[in-house]
Amino acid sequence: MAISADDSLLTDLEELNNNVVNLDIAEQMELDGKLLDNVFTLQKSEQYIDLMKKVEHDLIVNVRGKGVVEQVDEDAEFKFIEACIGLLVDIDKEITIIHDFICENYRLKFPELESIVAHPIDFARVVKKIGNKMDVNFVDLEGLLPVEIIEVVTYSALSTIGKALAEDVFYKTIEACNRVLALDSAKKKVVDFVENRMGYLAPNLTVVFGSVVGAKLVGAAGSLLSLEKMSCDDIELLVADLKNLPPFPPLEPYYVGPLGAGYINQCGLFKGTLPDFRIQTYQRLAKKCKLAAHMDSTRGEPTGEYGRSLREEILQVIEERKKPCPVPVPDPTESEPYKKRRGGRGPGRFLSIRKKPTYNIMKLVNNMIFGISENPKEGYGMLGQVGSGGADTMSSSFKLSNSGKQLAGSGIQSN
Repeated sequence: MAISADDSLLTDLEELNNNVVNLDIAEQMELDGKLLDNVFTLQKSEQYIDLMKKVEHDLIVNVRGKGVVEQVDEDAEFKFIEACIGLLVDIDKEITIIHDFICENYRLKFPELESIVAHPIDFARVVKKIGNKMDVNFVDLEGLLPVEIIEVVTYSALSTIGKALAEDVFYKTIEACNRVLALDSAKKKVVDFVENRMGYLAPNLTVVFGSVVGAKLVGAAGSLLSLEKMSCDDIELLVADLKNLPPFPPLEPYYVGPLGAGYINQCGLFKGTLPDFRIQTYQRLAKKCKLAAHMDSTRGEPTGEYGRSLREEILQVIEERKKPCPVPVPDPTESEPYKKRRGGRGPGRFLSIRKKPTYNIMKLVNNMIFGISENPKEGYGMLGQVGSGGADTMSSSFKLSNSGKQLAGSGIQSN
């Protein structure tokens, strides 16, 4: 089928219009980028550019898969690592600011999205994927969010009251999303660099406290040798804000306060401890820090095995403290030794000889005869009954003694 001259002319005009539109979009994006540079200044700062250049260069030079690390001055390297950790904090702050900017702009289009997707990086990816489309059913979000969250986003988009964004607002929002993703990529590179260098310079300290906290401790002390020579009390208070504390502060703010005085409370072992036992864990971590720094400064265990043993000791103590107290179980009765009770065989054992007859009489009065009904009035029980013993026995023995005396008297008289 031949194409006429008019059709070819229309095709050329459409391509020209598309190119013009693409140029307009690119120019608008460039203009919006320049406007955002005036608000979000981190990526254009000299410190950010210099640090990222050195980090990317070191990541390319170092062959991490074979464990080959460039030999450098340790003190200078720790200072550079400390600067990288400060850059991580600045990146997190910048991501938070840009995330608020994206939420404020995209709230007109999809107000429910910021409550469904809370993470700034995921939110930027979803906003960039959806764009200015009103029908979210045809947007493939697989791989960006879990399946359950994708269903919630789809159902919420059907009932949303938002409207399409204006072109200038939309371009600014997309440019802000690109900046968030770029900052996240830079953050991963910096974290990778810090973990790589700390794993070589202080492997045992890194195993116990982590690369970030370990770098902060060494940077605050000045060097590994300085950290090794410090006392445990000084290690506990590294980078302490002592200006705002009273002359004799209590121990609690140092260890369990929300803004603890030292860097040790930022490691995972301290955060995983129960609040009641954090003071003891804090002190134990300071002691292990001194031991790990000594091992790293002397290059005694470059594989980090000593640090792993220290970490296992702390974890074992933490797990023991998490267990509930054992319930006391009483011993069985058979195993109990014979215990002599007070009173022994009865109260009659401790009565004097004069009171024993009275005791026997009262015992007989209190006993009842089987098969014979008692009077409602108080009776004498078994007192005086035949074969009951007690007072009856005493009276019979008294009669026998008198009769013997009479017989003896009659015999004397007969003589």
